[in-house]
Amino acid sequence: ITNIEIRQAGIARVRQFTDPAVYSSLIEIFKLEGTDVRTALVEHFADRQTEQGDAALAWMAVHDRDASVRASATDRLVTRANRLGSVPNAVKLVIQGSLKKDNEQVVAAAGQLAQGLNLFEAIPWLIVAQVSGGGASDALAGVDRQGDLAWIVIGTQTAFVSDLTPVVSD
Repeated sequence: ITNIEIRQAGIARVRQFTDPAVYSSLIEIFKLEGTDVRTALVEHFADRQTEQGDAALAWMAVHDRDASVRASATDRLVTRANRLGSVPNAVKLVIQGSLKKDNEQVVAAAGQLAQGLNLFEAIPWLIVAQVSGGGASDALAGVDRQGDLAWIVIGTQTAFVSDLTPVVSD
């Protein structure tokens, strides 16, 4: 619908759906709508300030087709996690499940969300995603891949000077 008044009335009506059981349906129903509608969903889920709303935000931050909607959902999640002092378990489950997908864009978005939330617990999940190329079941099944699988270095870099010849003059 291109009529702005009707569209805004419909967006306002979405806010009436506060039962967490319908969040996934809302995402599915409106996934092909414009950015304004999906951004309104992000705002609606963020305003709920519940773990179920956070999980819906995480889903949109990982799976939405528009980078601006994903960024908006990620920003709302980061703000909420900072306020709570931790990342809700439902958000962690969305990230972990998304890292097991075969879709590279979904896996990359899940990794970016984990990074944005400073979710260090996701490091093992990221390793499995790297090893398997996204599908964790492939890694566990022993699928043969070529090239680097994964590596992590934790260390301290120390700078030093070697082979220096001092030159002194008057």
